[in-house]
Parts: sequence; C-alpha cells; structure tokens
Amino acid sequence: MPQPHMGTGAAGFIDQLVAKELLSDPKYKVTLTDVIEPPVPAGALYSENATVITTDLLRSVSSVVDKSLDAVYIFHGIMSSGSEENFDLVGCVIPVQDRSLVS
Repeated sequence: MPQPHMGTGAAGFIDQLVAKELLSDPKYKVTLTDVIEPPVPAGALYSENATVITTDLLRSVSSVVDKSLDAVYIFHGIMSSGSEENFDLVGCVIPVQDRSLVS
C-alpha cells in the first residue's frame, strides 16, 4: 500500500520539486493542496498516485488532514508574492495553519 504524504503550497516551486520526486516512486501517494489548483508535476512517473485538492487550509484543515498521513510538507506562503504583499495576513495564516497541521 502506498505511503500517504501531503504537500501544502503545492502549486509553488519547492513543493512541485518534492512532489515530483515522491511521485517517481510507486510506494508514495501524494496529496497536493493549495489555494489555487496545484498541477501534478510534469514528468511524474506515478501521477496516478497524486490527488489534487484546491482549498484554503485556514478554513478546511480538518477535512484534508487526517492521522493516516505519514508526512506533511508545509510550503504554503513561504515565498509567494501574496505573502510579500500582505505581512499581516502571513502573520495570522501561517501560524494558525501550521499549528492545525501538526496537532
């Protein structure tokens, strides 16, 4: 059975690289989440092991994250232009979402 992993900020550069590596091995199942629809990385050998979820984790983390996940890669908001333009939002969103993801 594939090991379930999840990446947040999956439309971004870093998570696309991580997801492509994970999806190069059939033992991983990867859930890609972001506020915009994240693509399955081009060239992923096992793209059928990817699930794409477009959501705002601030509002829906409990419907996306569950105890079956082996790992969560938290890359949302770390380098987006939106985070550079709205520091107050980043100060609210990232700590709240990160706390929800790991609790």
